Amino acid sequence: MYNLITNELQKIFKKRKVLIVMILFSAITVLFSVIQYQSQHKTPMQTVVEDEKLIATYKSALPYEDANQAKQLRQIINTEKSNIRNAYRQEELKKLSWKDQINNLISDDEKKKDSADLAGDNTKIEQVNEDILVKKYALKNNMPELADSSNVKAIDVFTEMVSVLSIIILPVIICIIVLDVVSGENSPPTMKMLLAKPCSRGKILFSKFSAASIASIISIVGSEIISFLILGIIIGFGKANSPLQVGTKYEFNPSKTLAGDWHDVQAILDSSYVIPQWKFILEIIVLQLLFIVAFTSVCILISTIANTNTLSMTAGIVIAVILSFMIIKISSGDGSSAGDVPLRRIAPYIINTYASAGLMLTGNLPQMIRNPDVSLTLGIAVNVITGALSYILAHVWFTKKDMLV
Repeated sequence: MYNLITNELQKIFKKRKVLIVMILFSAITVLFSVIQYQSQHKTPMQTVVEDEKLIATYKSALPYEDANQAKQLRQIINTEKSNIRNAYRQEELKKLSWKDQINNLISDDEKKKDSADLAGDNTKIEQVNEDILVKKYALKNNMPELADSSNVKAIDVFTEMVSVLSIIILPVIICIIVLDVVSGENSPPTMKMLLAKPCSRGKILFSKFSAASIASIISIVGSEIISFLILGIIIGFGKANSPLQVGTKYEFNPSKTLAGDWHDVQAILDSSYVIPQWKFILEIIVLQLLFIVAFTSVCILISTIANTNTLSMTAGIVIAVILSFMIIKISSGDGSSAGDVPLRRIAPYIINTYASAGLMLTGNLPQMIRNPDVSLTLGIAVNVITGALSYILAHVWFTKKDMLV
């Protein structure tokens, strides 16, 4: 078995596409992380100047928008005004010691929770709770750097960017690496020679699945490590024990109905908690490994059923992209499309929904999908069940079908 897996790994890594995928994924991650860093790494006064320009732009556009768009613009303007007030407050607090700065910010946050702007909005209140948890963590663990909100490092933006990019990029990467593992043996017709070896078909398929899983893990995790190292060299790595809020849970909000009689979701108060970044990264890796292995099974099934390499690659990538864009569509919408409701109902049971381990851990996924059924526990179950069923079906198909190559 070891020799079979080694042989399959050699086949996979001899293909240029694996190296190209690693380079592209690393480059995209670094590029978007740097852009994210530049948007966050701003002094309070830089924030004031930029937000005032944005407000002026939005106000000039208001007379030309319809009622719904104008309402959205006013909400954005109010958010920018709030950001400006916060920036002036941060600039004012710079005169104090870092502990006094954080204590004052915690006091501000506590008052904010009781303000009229947040009244009845559990999601926004919980976001403030998360900010308070992070600040208290900083005080408890003697972390003065957290008094400066512009002190953003690689470990902060990298995990955020990987979480977002994984939704669409991860399934496609796995497809490119895996989809020709079985179907690629049909043209040129090398499958008969492989089957002529004194090994059962089951062992041959398992060796291909194992090698494909290992190759995908090396390519994806390796790319992430490379991009993190590059990003760290550019902007600094940051501290592994810096805090991150995770675990936010959601429920349906009975008082807010969207299109199609679908209720929006709201955060469950005090459901969030804080963990250090190193633990968050370890948990991301474990969940990512689970998704990679599960989605590799799906690709192996497609590759086994398809008679040609072209059909396998085309069908697999098209399916992966459609499912990923479906998740993006319902995540980026404002709830005004009734057509999104059926997609929201089935999203919790689709493996692509859980491509981003980071969004699963933070709890942002159910808010994006607007379905509280989406959860870490269900995500693990969907990955395990989908992966197991796909491999079983691939095994049955591969061991029973006639090889006419």
